[in-house]
Amino acid sequence: MSRSITNNGTGALYGTFKIKAVRHKSGSVTYLFSAEDVGIAVALIGNNEIGPIKDLKLYQLLGRLEHVQDDIATVQIGGVVRLPYDSITPELGDGVLANSNGKVHTASQGRGMVLAVDTKSKHCDILI
Repeated sequence: MSRSITNNGTGALYGTFKIKAVRHKSGSVTYLFSAEDVGIAVALIGNNEIGPIKDLKLYQLLGRLEHVQDDIATVQIGGVVRLPYDSITPELGDGVLANSNGKVHTASQGRGMVLAVDTKSKHCDILI
């Protein structure tokens, strides 16, 4: 796929969400997303809360993780996003779900519509 045309970020809409935390016996807290995770697919796991997807399940895609600061994350929840996909290459027009690896998985009942697929980088552009 040629990158001379890109819609990434077109019509972007952002939301702020709480990041799932783990409280340790010592009293310290670890948040389950960090700046290293920016760019992955995320899903809701609680009321206005995002966190890692457990047990290799698929969840409705919320959007693309854009920014992390302590216990708060900014997620692109609308517009065109570029996200990594799993082992199944999506087809144009497919909907997608979020998986436990921060990637998207093709699903007939998934969110959005795949607009472009880059098989070299294993990313796709999705209108959500």
